[in-house]
Amino acid sequence: MAAAPRGRGGRATLHELQQVGVDFLDYLNLQGIAGSVPKGLLRDIFHSQYKPYVAQRNSESGGQQLRVRAFSGVLFALKIHRCVHKTKDMIVLQPDNDQGGSANSRSKKRRNNQKSRIAARFPEPGEDPKRSTATPDNEEGPKSRRKHGKKGRLAVDQFISLSAKSKDSPDVSEKKSGDSPTKALPKGVAKQNKVHVCQICKVNCCTKLELEKHSKGKRHRVQSLVYNLRANREHYISDKFDIAITSTVELIKGCYTFDLTEKVTTEITLTIKNMSTSESVTLEHCEMLKRQPVFSLSDPARVTDGMATKTIQAGDSYNITVRAKASYVGIYRVPVAFHFKRPNSPTKNIHIIRYLCAWCQNDDIRQLQPTAPFRRPPRVALGRQGTEIIDGLPVPK
Repeated sequence: MAAAPRGRGGRATLHELQQVGVDFLDYLNLQGIAGSVPKGLLRDIFHSQYKPYVAQRNSESGGQQLRVRAFSGVLFALKIHRCVHKTKDMIVLQPDNDQGGSANSRSKKRRNNQKSRIAARFPEPGEDPKRSTATPDNEEGPKSRRKHGKKGRLAVDQFISLSAKSKDSPDVSEKKSGDSPTKALPKGVAKQNKVHVCQICKVNCCTKLELEKHSKGKRHRVQSLVYNLRANREHYISDKFDIAITSTVELIKGCYTFDLTEKVTTEITLTIKNMSTSESVTLEHCEMLKRQPVFSLSDPARVTDGMATKTIQAGDSYNITVRAKASYVGIYRVPVAFHFKRPNSPTKNIHIIRYLCAWCQNDDIRQLQPTAPFRRPPRVALGRQGTEIIDGLPVPK
């Protein structure tokens, strides 16, 4: 029998181990050994009977000789090439029909076994939870479950449970929302590929319940005000519905402008007056429409922190303190939105917006300021100097 080429470092290749294994199986057939054999007995036969048999055969034959390898390597090669298979502590000297099948059939069997184990651990409603947890492989349930790690088992359980829930039961969030599928979508919302898209905030919502939560949140409220402020600025910066906002600083086109000094805190007060004589008004929110660390808002009821609301009775007023502190020279600007609700108002929500503009200066900036208004210098026409042409002398001959 021709020997296969050696592997790297003088080790036997898998092909050479297979040749030794096939020759060992032929020897077992000659001895009448077949079926299931204990692994220990098979090892003893290999060392005590087969090795002397091969040595005697090599001495009698004059050709290439077969080199006997270790029993563990030979058995591994036989299992890899599916010449034998193992069941517990027994070695079956014939191919496994299940292992000899296609890869698709083997993977399908593994999936079925996993589903059977999961169904045994998590019974469906109405089934007996104390039923047997035996698996199709004739193994005990707890023992077979110990073969799989917690991580893999948890991932499979979640996948199967979620997929079964999505097929059998409808979406709970859709039930709670209470919206019919034929109801028109709110303004500024579009539906793309079964996803609700808020076109103002550019936010995707998978269900109507998520869309409802988003529409009541701060992000949507602020972005809606910014969007509407660009379209109708005069409407939002003006006082309305007997609500007036004043300050100790002069108001110019909806903007309070005041000066700052570097690293010095400056305070101004915004006063909300309820000019009505019979109705109260509730201040729901008072917040800046963009992040500006220079400014901070505060009030006794903590409306600016989003912690509460403040009801202003008829004829009363409420003060909000604005603190500004800048570390560097510059112009800082931020819009502040006031959200009111009045019981008998034609509109449910009342919004008034004021701008805060702080000019931070230092001594160098003040020295560079102009002392007089700029005047354009007069335009001076550039005229040519007059010239006189006289007759010259004749050229001498």
